Amino acid sequence: MKRIRFLPLLILASLLIALVAQPALADTPATTQGIVLSTSYTSVITEAGNSVTFSLEVSNNSADYQEVALKAEGPADWNPS
Repeated sequence: MKRIRFLPLLILASLLIALVAQPALADTPATTQGIVLSTSYTSVITEAGNSVTFSLEVSNNSADYQEVALKAEGPADWNPS
């Protein structure tokens, strides 16, 4: 008898989890086509005058050979090296 009482709660909890998870799953992009530039960092912050080094990954997710030219820009007084 106790199992029957929890069945509606279990069904309701399952439906609520499905409703909450649906928007998160909808935001998951499909495999990106073409050239993808990525890094393992979401941001890099440092004090002025310090050097920062991190790797970039360039992926070609298309069926064709593609040439990539990378360029970095910043403020006028920025001096990347």
